[in-house]
Parts: sequence; C-alpha cells; structure tokens
Amino acid sequence: MLIALASCVVAIASITLVVSTARRRDSRPEPDPFRALDLQMRLSRLAAEVRRIDGDRTMLARAHHLRVALEAYDALLSEACMLADGAAREVAPPGTATPDTVRLDRELLLSARGWNW
Repeated sequence: MLIALASCVVAIASITLVVSTARRRDSRPEPDPFRALDLQMRLSRLAAEVRRIDGDRTMLARAHHLRVALEAYDALLSEACMLADGAAREVAPPGTATPDTVRLDRELLLSARGWNW
C-alpha cells in the first residue's frame, strides 16, 4: 500500500512538472510597459522634430536634416512594431514599397494596437 501511494505521488509530481514546463515554454513574456512608454515618448519627440524641420524653410541643409530625422523615426517605428506585434512589418517585398508606404503601414499598425504619440 505504501509503495502504491509513493508511486502515485511520484507520478503526480512528474505530471505537474511537465505541465508547468509546457506552460512556461508556450507563454511569451509580457512586454515591459515602461519600454513601450519610452518608445512612445521618443516617437513623439522625433515626430515633432520632423514637423519642425519640414516647416522651417530657412534651415540650411534642410533636406539632409529631414532625411536623418525620418530615418531615425523609421527605426523607432520598426522597434515599436517589434515590441507591439513581434515583427517589423513590411507592406510589400523589399524594394517595391516606398519608405512612406512602410512608414504609414507601421504607424497604422501601432495605432491599431493602441499606441499614440
């Protein structure tokens, strides 16, 4: 009787271990809300910088500044999409989509996930 009880306890313990290991493996870690907030704040600052550069017609090397600000904004959008969706989203095969199209798609994806900046 004691041996049967011990074998039941061992069986229950091993089943519990297998189930808990499977649950841990299947669950994705929750994203850090402070990382998302930090990304939203950085996106907000960069969007304001892009608007400022775009509106300032007297700026020297304006096209260069605008290109650099947009590249930084696009990189942050890609990082935000990775955090929100698990992948950097592409609209079309590489080389066929314009940067504006990819940017708009990523902004729409983030807006649909509740992000605002």
